[in-house]
Amino acid sequence: MAKAGWYVVKFRNEKNIIKVIPSNWIVNFEKCQWPTKFGSIKLQAAIKNRQTPSAIGWKMFPIRVICKHIFLTYDDASDFANTTLAISSSESDAFVVNNAPTTHKKKVN
Repeated sequence: MAKAGWYVVKFRNEKNIIKVIPSNWIVNFEKCQWPTKFGSIKLQAAIKNRQTPSAIGWKMFPIRVICKHIFLTYDDASDFANTTLAISSSESDAFVVNNAPTTHKKKVN
């Protein structure tokens, strides 16, 4: 990952688990490295500070990036994640934002 920031991801093997992940934890937009032995406070600090993953105590998990847009602040990513979680589970499975501009064709009478 070239840019520093955060992505909003869904863990593929978990229903409705959406997290904010630092870009340096993501591998090819398909997997993420995740610390397995951090408590919630240490985990939150690691995410906010974009801690570099290590070979010990981290595992790879399959993910789907919900929004390909990189958020430059943790708070912006967190706000987006909270909005995504507010969508029903059936809708959130299909909820992917591509951030492409939408064009509407004018109706000709």
